[in-house]
Amino acid sequence: LSRQTSDKDFDMKTLAIFAGSFFVIEFSVITMPVPYDLFDPHMVFGAAIGRLFGQVFQRLGMTTAHVGTYALMGMGATLGSFTRMTIAIAVILVELTGDTTML
Repeated sequence: LSRQTSDKDFDMKTLAIFAGSFFVIEFSVITMPVPYDLFDPHMVFGAAIGRLFGQVFQRLGMTTAHVGTYALMGMGATLGSFTRMTIAIAVILVELTGDTTML
């Protein structure tokens, strides 16, 4: 969801359907008594919502940043709110991108 390609890869309708269905599935599985990892699904959900917001802002002319940047920030925001380890998440994002200007 955050790769550097054209913005036509994911339609806004497709992203909205994916994020909504992933939200419902993720939080219904959390309530089941089965072993379930929460780290990766939160990364995927945050990246989908971030990219969706990035596409909306770009379509409205409110930003010139690439939508992948919004996907990355959405992933970081979701992980930071879930794990409450904001400094560690910031370090993970810096190591993921290799760019300290995102901070």
